[in-house]
Amino acid sequence: MTTCPIPEQPGPHTPLVIGVTGHRDLRPEDIPTLEIRVEELLSHLRHVYPDTPWIVLSPLAEGADRLVARVARRCFREGDRLIVPMPMPRSAYAEDFTAEGSLAEFDSLAEGACMIDVMPDSDTPLDFSQRAVRSVCYRAAGLFIVQRSDILIALWDKRESTSDCGTARMVEYRLNGLPPEFRAADAPVGPNEVGSVHVIVTPRRSSPPAPEDALQRSEILPGKW
Repeated sequence: MTTCPIPEQPGPHTPLVIGVTGHRDLRPEDIPTLEIRVEELLSHLRHVYPDTPWIVLSPLAEGADRLVARVARRCFREGDRLIVPMPMPRSAYAEDFTAEGSLAEFDSLAEGACMIDVMPDSDTPLDFSQRAVRSVCYRAAGLFIVQRSDILIALWDKRESTSDCGTARMVEYRLNGLPPEFRAADAPVGPNEVGSVHVIVTPRRSSPPAPEDALQRSEILPGKW
């Protein structure tokens, strides 16, 4: 994996770190509008921080991750870059790329990007055929993004979920901080760990009906959800 550290402390040339979390099962008919909403938000950020380079954090899973990365790359200027937190090796990760042409799309978006291995530490080889192992790996990638993003974009239907590695849980961690079991005893709260979430309300194929405010964009502040 390429070494590409993300600055931990602000400085005069510190990039703006933009993270993404979101659903995989987007409705095809929503994609053009979702891309417009993402571009609106990114254009706003460029206006507010006109001279600040971007780092975009996206694991490039199918759906929201790729949509945001695709739009962001169209908006990139010199000095901007994409970093891909890899939840597991590419060969194992690709088992979840079910759409036709998905692996080719992943490779195309990842070209020139910096890949970071964020798999959990383990004394034994991880068995990626086990669903529980894959969930832990996906959670590790989500937590990596939550803890390091200045701006978190969530393509989310604003519904609760029982998954501990899904979009709803990452939004919860961003708004409220990580639970104790995910934090070392002596680890301080990171400077970006708790913050607002820029939500684009995103219907899911697997969870009809669509929310009443589908495809609208808003910002949720800590303590307001």
